[in-house]
Amino acid sequence: MFHFYPVLIRGNAATIYLHHNLLEYGRTYRVQIDPGVLAVADGSFTGFSGKSAWTFSTKASGPRAGLAPLILSHPTAVTVAAGETATFSVTAAGIPRPALQWFKNGVALPGATMATLQLERVRAGDAGSYRVAATNASGSATSRPVALRVK
Repeated sequence: MFHFYPVLIRGNAATIYLHHNLLEYGRTYRVQIDPGVLAVADGSFTGFSGKSAWTFSTKASGPRAGLAPLILSHPTAVTVAAGETATFSVTAAGIPRPALQWFKNGVALPGATMATLQLERVRAGDAGSYRVAATNASGSATSRPVALRVK
């Protein structure tokens, strides 16, 4: 293996990395190897330059940096009388915007994917621990669990 940063050569394959801004996006590069740099047992390597040099182009731009979700404001516990409406809300941020999913006692609530969760005409069976998860390609965050109490 031969390694000339940012080029890594294994066997007959060369991998070129854009580490630490040594190479820039949207540019074309030429790779030349002088005859004295590599030695081949039979002495047949004469290097390559000019028209026989490798050329390659980097992508126009790098990957867009993401930001893992962050819970900015957690839901708060709610106590309501049976038959009333209970409302939980969360504020989450991230790049790209995170998807939300509400849970009751650790089980996902189908269709509960908005920043506000409204439970109408609550009954004793709705009491429990609620939390929300925010997820995007860069990661996930989960709110603190909060209680819904029904009196």
